[in-house]
Amino acid sequence: MTSVLDELDAAAPGPVIVWGSLPPEGRDYDLVCVPQDAAPFAAALRTLGFSVHRPATRWIRVSDCELQVVDLVPADRLGIPGPEIADLFAAALPLPGHTRMFVPGPVHELLLQTLKGTPGVPLPRHRRARLEMALRADADGWEHAWLRATRWGIEEDLERLKLAWRTGLPLAAPVPRLRSRVRSRVRSRIRSPMKRPDRATGWLVSLSGLDGSGKSLQARLLRAAMDNLGQDTVIEWARLSHNAGLDTIARPVKRLLSIRTRPGPATGPEPAGAASDPAPQPAPRPAPQPAPQPAPQPAPRRVDHRLVTQSWALIVALANAFTYRRVVRRHTRRGRNVICDRYLLDSYVQLRFRYGRQREFALQRLLLRIVTPRPQLSYLLVVPPETANSRKADQFTLPELGEQAQLYVEESARLPVRAIDGSRAAEEVFAQIVREVLDELPE
Repeated sequence: MTSVLDELDAAAPGPVIVWGSLPPEGRDYDLVCVPQDAAPFAAALRTLGFSVHRPATRWIRVSDCELQVVDLVPADRLGIPGPEIADLFAAALPLPGHTRMFVPGPVHELLLQTLKGTPGVPLPRHRRARLEMALRADADGWEHAWLRATRWGIEEDLERLKLAWRTGLPLAAPVPRLRSRVRSRVRSRIRSPMKRPDRATGWLVSLSGLDGSGKSLQARLLRAAMDNLGQDTVIEWARLSHNAGLDTIARPVKRLLSIRTRPGPATGPEPAGAASDPAPQPAPRPAPQPAPQPAPQPAPRRVDHRLVTQSWALIVALANAFTYRRVVRRHTRRGRNVICDRYLLDSYVQLRFRYGRQREFALQRLLLRIVTPRPQLSYLLVVPPETANSRKADQFTLPELGEQAQLYVEESARLPVRAIDGSRAAEEVFAQIVREVLDELPE
């Protein structure tokens, strides 16, 4: 993203401090400007193709399937007192190769890094590098920063940052005073005595569609975009019948579905004269007989029993649902975001495609919907069967893809799914998805 910083350097109306990661390691840029330059800088960002998203300080642009992020924060929104803002910019150092871009002075670097602390999380590598760079420039940086921290009102936060830097332990959360702790605990018990403590939860986005619709590509692009924002995001993939536990159950079920029938002994009318006693004749010399051949066995006849088929479809649906439930909750309870490459809509379609399009599978569909976690956003990438077949021809034939495409149309009406034209350029599809994710999902 070095070119992005070059563009911003040319468009900036005044001095700007690069607060976060520096190029070339920078994935997104945190910039601090003087309050009076906030509006002109916002206009310049719009000219460069950026658009504002939540929070109001975040600007994003999609270029070559990459999310470019700029957080533009006026200095007064950081809680810095007015006289300290002038000192912040006066002590800033020029960023090599740029005209209007600066980096904080050593003391202010420590103070600004204090404002970025996240309790319970160890200091990332790039933040430790910024702290060590500041301390190399000013060996007594912690003591000098303490004098200014009293003016900023962040003395305790600075001490916690110093402890995390020295020990490598996660940044400690601020400890409220005893009276505040007792008051908040009593109030929480009075208002909601049965409420469980809050847990860190991530969001869930699902991508559905034909094989070859571009689900996997969009999942990778979305995960990379979330990584640029510092959000821990994983991709999970599961198909309806791809479950190791089903193999053990499948053997007895297949025996029920395949019944072999054997014909009885051959019977027919007796040959003429068999009931009379013919005159005895001399026994002729027996002619050599060929070796006896085994009688041909009739081909097994497969009986498709409706009850057995429905039962097996129920087992497959439950296995699929609990697989999704297990993998999604394992991540979201730890605060990770999950992108599912295939989800509930794909399971609906595969149920009917594999076990009978004419069947409704109402019970299986109901259990799938109850057991699987509900995604915050669900997308259906719609492509013609010919396009899917040209992208990935090794899974299904063109007629099979056509049948599945019709099933996706029918089943998507049952679920809150957003249809996207997946035959467009990948960058256009990605731009639509990532903007909606940033606008509608929690950070």
